[in-house]
Amino acid sequence: MNRVTLGADDIFTYFKNKATAGQTPTLEDLENLAKDLNRRYSTQRTYERALDEYDTEDPYTVPLGTPWKARPAEQSSQHVQSSKVTGKKTQGKKDMETADNTSTSKAKRKKKKESAAPQVDFLGDRSLGKSIAFIKDTMMSRQMSSAVAEGDIGGAYECVKVR
Repeated sequence: MNRVTLGADDIFTYFKNKATAGQTPTLEDLENLAKDLNRRYSTQRTYERALDEYDTEDPYTVPLGTPWKARPAEQSSQHVQSSKVTGKKTQGKKDMETADNTSTSKAKRKKKKESAAPQVDFLGDRSLGKSIAFIKDTMMSRQMSSAVAEGDIGGAYECVKVR
């Protein structure tokens, strides 16, 4: 179950309180909740939804959380610039010696192409997308393992077909 969907910090306490109040959810309610969670967090479509802008019309979209705020840099790291900012890549000593002019001209052309394209803000959630992809792949792996262990060639084929 998902504590975000249920609106509870502790799922065990949530169900214990429901049981003492005589409001234990039915098996059908739990099954519907499980289907909803599957549609929100473990399919290819949900992976694509996570990378897109939030859509209020989509019933299976993941609810928005609070915006992420970056921690301030530590005092000792404030003078350091990342390689993304400086545009320099770190290379080994041997690579630096063997680098020729063609690689630098390619880098200049690539930089021109990148600067010509307009920057668009990314409105999706990459972390959620990667988590969904991991969940989806893990479920497929477990299904494949079960099918192989049972000798179910049709089930194994279905798993391979998805890839």
